[in-house]
Amino acid sequence: MLLRCIILIFFLIVPETYLLAQKSLIVKTNRTRTISATTQSLLVDTLIMEDNSTLILGPDVDFFNLIAKYARIGRNTKIISQKTLDGNPGSTGKNGVSAQRNESCKEGGAGENGGNGIDGVDGADIYLFLRIKSIESLTIVSTGGNGGNGGNGGNGGVGSNASASGINICLEKPGGLGGMGGNGGNGGNGGNIIVNYTFIDDNGDFLQSQPQLNQVSIVNMAGNGGLGGEGGTQGATGNSMLGDKNKSKGISIIKANRGTTGRNGKNGFYLKTNIKQNF
Repeated sequence: MLLRCIILIFFLIVPETYLLAQKSLIVKTNRTRTISATTQSLLVDTLIMEDNSTLILGPDVDFFNLIAKYARIGRNTKIISQKTLDGNPGSTGKNGVSAQRNESCKEGGAGENGGNGIDGVDGADIYLFLRIKSIESLTIVSTGGNGGNGGNGGNGGVGSNASASGINICLEKPGGLGGMGGNGGNGGNGGNIIVNYTFIDDNGDFLQSQPQLNQVSIVNMAGNGGLGGEGGTQGATGNSMLGDKNKSKGISIIKANRGTTGRNGKNGFYLKTNIKQNF
């Protein structure tokens, strides 16, 4: 009867899912077993994780739901989500086009903006409902990925030199604007990790005096936001006929600006964790 209640609670907490029933889930000593998206919701009669064994949740597993009627968990065991993926960095902007030596009256081209970093991936949600016969130590890990850094902006191109051809006089031209740095990607959130448990005796009956479950450690750190990319440098102003780089006949030439630095990505959040008895 109580197991039916546990399953009902499971569906209330994790809607729109189904359970794949199987007799046992056993991971031998020093071995690793991988859970895929096709087996990410399990109802098993027996769960055995021997010493130094690990359950790996593949990168396609968004959540892992496990109900075990009988669980025996050894020393230094782990359940680890591999969905923790860092975001890719943004692309670096291309440099602006510079004026050619024989070109006149042409400003340098602007540098291209850097690409934004990709957000880090959220950790998988993990829900365990365990009737525990024995347990030594279990670590559950589901962290968020770091955001990718923004790409640097491209540098501005060089402006054309001052020139004179007959009555046509062209002053030196400014260099192009530096491209803006890309924004950093946001960090991924740590996964929700919920452990519901009941201790049972050799006959599978519930212990009247339930001990606290102190043998489980939870790691669901959030990912860090990526750094914003640096703005590109301004392009150089062309040379004047008088050899003064910035002035010609008393007329000031406006310098191009350096591109702005991209915004840093936001850090992810630590989501819900809970370890509690089923009754």
